Amino acid sequence: MIFFFCIVKALYEYTATIEEEFDFQAGDVIAVTATPDDGWWSGELLDEARRVEGRNVFPSNFVCLF
Repeated sequence: MIFFFCIVKALYEYTATIEEEFDFQAGDVIAVTATPDDGWWSGELLDEARRVEGRNVFPSNFVCLF
C-alpha cells in the first residue's frame, strides 16, 4: 500500500541521472510520498508497467498538482 500526500502530473519529460531517480514522460501521473525542502520529492510513478522498484526520487519543478 502506498501512502501519499498528493497526486501530481508531469509537465515535462525527465531522464534519471542517478539510481534513486526514475524516468517519466510529460503527462505521467505520480503519487507523492514525501516533499523535502530541497525540491527532490519522493513518489511512485502510477504506471505499473514502467515503475522500477527502489527508484522513487524526482524533481518537483517538473510536475504540477493534478
